Amino acid sequence: MKVLELDERHHVIRVVPECSEDLFFLTLLIEPGDVVYSWTYRMLKREGVTGTERGERVKVYMGLRVLSLDFQRFTNRLRIHGVVIEVPDWLPAKGRHHTIAVEPGVEVKIVKEHFNTSLIRGILEQCIQSRAKVLVISIDLRSVCLAEVTAIGSRILYSSSLSLSGKLSHRASLLNELEATLRKLLTRLTLHLREYSAVAIAVPSVLKSMVLEALRKVMDLSSINFTIFNVGEGGESGVYELLRRDDFCDYLKKVNVHFYSSYVEKLFRYLATDEAQVAIGIEEVKEAVEYHAVDTLIMTSNFLTNSYRSEDTRTVLERLGAQHIKVIVIPSEEECGQKLDSLGGIAAFLRFKIRT
Repeated sequence: MKVLELDERHHVIRVVPECSEDLFFLTLLIEPGDVVYSWTYRMLKREGVTGTERGERVKVYMGLRVLSLDFQRFTNRLRIHGVVIEVPDWLPAKGRHHTIAVEPGVEVKIVKEHFNTSLIRGILEQCIQSRAKVLVISIDLRSVCLAEVTAIGSRILYSSSLSLSGKLSHRASLLNELEATLRKLLTRLTLHLREYSAVAIAVPSVLKSMVLEALRKVMDLSSINFTIFNVGEGGESGVYELLRRDDFCDYLKKVNVHFYSSYVEKLFRYLATDEAQVAIGIEEVKEAVEYHAVDTLIMTSNFLTNSYRSEDTRTVLERLGAQHIKVIVIPSEEECGQKLDSLGGIAAFLRFKIRT
């Protein structure tokens, strides 16, 4: 996300999203009641020479009072629904409903109704960290899967069953089949490996050496930051196993992918061993904020978008901003986000215990 302007005094944010991940973070910056300005298309009806009306789509810069947002993760479009409050005089659209479709590369100006400096800066910082991504190649004799992991979540790029006939005792035959399978797969997908910070290879230990040898024949591994992980199964099962493992979360941090499931896993560990180290739900978090005991706050995107306008939530976020507390927003669509939503959508790690 390219930040062009951040004016705390006038509550103005001006940005240019550069990828689909940026659009997700843009949904966290915009809330109902804000005013959004951007270029868009609007149907302009003109009267023809025969007296009939004809429509013409015209490009226009307008401002909307936001009513709602519509965004599907890993897509390249954010739809902002609202009421037109500012538009050129030649276009009769003021007061009417309109939808601005924001794509990467389109400048957006946001005039916030409520400006929480700490939260906004935290979201922009998360956005910068989310640019790194990892490619996961998970394979065994029965299935292969390619997945992409970023800070805002993971997605399956390709998944297929395999029927490699070679037995482990026939190494040469099996190696040839693995090489042919991987070459065909990577050629078909035409992956741009330079887009990825690293490549994680998930494979059962018994196939580790053969898969690595086959990959070296179809990819230039010398120029790639890759790591091999032993998994019980390949394919999608191997990907999901990795996403739940602490060593993989540690690996993601090393390659600068701040995978936020680690915060939720840490939260549940505290709940099982020493729950006084955390505050769960808005009431406990509010109490911890009053004691200046919060070290890091985590909340889900659903909690932020659905509860931000409540008085308790706004009070908590404003006080956290004054205390310069780190705030992490976790996508509710991810498994870790769903776990946090089940606890109320908000929690905090504490500097010190406020109860025993």
